[in-house]
Amino acid sequence: MNYKELEDSFFRWVSSTTGHNIFTYLIFVIISALFWCLTTLNEEVQKDISVPVVIENVPDNVTLMRNEPIKFNLTIKDKGSSLIKYALGKKATLKINFFDVKLNENTLKISQQQALSSFRDLLGQAQIISFKPDTILVPFTTLLPKRVPININNESIMTGPGYVISDIRIKPDSVDLFSSKPISSELTSIHTNPIVLNNISDTVTIAVNLATPKGIFAKPDKVNVTICVVPLIKGNKNIAVTPVNMPENRKIVTFPSTVNVTYLVPMDYYKSDDIAINVVADFSKHNSATSKIPLTIESHSNLLQNVTITTDSVEYIIE
Repeated sequence: MNYKELEDSFFRWVSSTTGHNIFTYLIFVIISALFWCLTTLNEEVQKDISVPVVIENVPDNVTLMRNEPIKFNLTIKDKGSSLIKYALGKKATLKINFFDVKLNENTLKISQQQALSSFRDLLGQAQIISFKPDTILVPFTTLLPKRVPININNESIMTGPGYVISDIRIKPDSVDLFSSKPISSELTSIHTNPIVLNNISDTVTIAVNLATPKGIFAKPDKVNVTICVVPLIKGNKNIAVTPVNMPENRKIVTFPSTVNVTYLVPMDYYKSDDIAINVVADFSKHNSATSKIPLTIESHSNLLQNVTITTDSVEYIIE
């Protein structure tokens, strides 16, 4: 069907009784919507808005010790037509001179009284119904920062069955600490808040806040922590038996001299050279009646789990 046929089909439908009724109904709906909009826009309505505060003319040697945005929350009342600009237009921003709100050598104080006149200029004829908070205090410092590494508090991270944490990465790995007083030399690192994760079975990255001591400001105040999780897979290896507690000036030969050991290992380390297992045959526990010595696993790599020897003892001869 070409365009001409579509056009003819449309006009035939509009000319029909059904098409005429639907078309008339739509026109009345549009007119009603326009009248409703005009009526609403002329009525006074209340709206909650958030007005960010920008501190201007901050000296180069000053660091504001606050990570969260500085803002006032207002409830205003005005005609709907006037309030459209707060929803669709450029957001109002309160700009305040650093030296106009400097309370002392360590704090800025932005009071409701100081902000009201500026708000009236920003909001025009709008009526301010409520204004929170009453006062905003912003600590600052002129002292140089101290850079320290970050330690991860990961004691509450639990993997699901058959999975293990292969690595934990943090970005950034160090932060700048600021304070209005010299920072103690004993503060050499900073921890994250506890990370609580349960039954994880895949690598995950989360933003974690830092546990900063009172009076200390960290920049940034949160870091990204990546917990790398991999499945455990079964592995095995032939391990040489090491005799211990042998008779003085005697040598023990075990049969066999190597035994097979099975274990679970993170998939990423399956072929790693760091897989170390020490199997010992303790002569002090030998059984002379059977000429056998029991085997034990004295130590193994921290990577491994469920380490098991396929045989519990070996035969021996003394040379």
